[in-house]
Amino acid sequence: FLAQQIDDAALPYLEPTDLIELGVAPMTCLAILGASAAGGKQKKLETQDVLHDVATHQSVLEKELAEHRAELQRLRISTAELPEDMCCSITCELMKEPYLCVGDSHTYERVAIEQWFATGARTSPTTNERLDNLTLVPNHAMRRLI
Repeated sequence: FLAQQIDDAALPYLEPTDLIELGVAPMTCLAILGASAAGGKQKKLETQDVLHDVATHQSVLEKELAEHRAELQRLRISTAELPEDMCCSITCELMKEPYLCVGDSHTYERVAIEQWFATGARTSPTTNERLDNLTLVPNHAMRRLI
């Protein structure tokens, strides 16, 4: 294989006839190409696992946000009746789990700010300035007020 400059990266593109022309026995060809295909399948499975985990996480965040909105509807609280500081600037709804973003010192609904960052955004939802710190901490004082 070295003389023909065939390495592991080229194996998935080879046909059994290519290897036979190089003098490799037919059964050995199948073993080599089968092992190469299995490696590709493993990478595909790993990618599918990661995508499944991301989808599951997204589903959990969306479910929590939907539950929060249902609770607000149940309480029939309109945003006009609430102090603006108790409403998340992303959802414009009363916060259930207020979290302080260390990077901009503003408080947001935990699920909403996590979704914001999950989209790849690295700016403040309130000021649109770039954030150097994405750390989120519970805002206990705001929680007690709510």
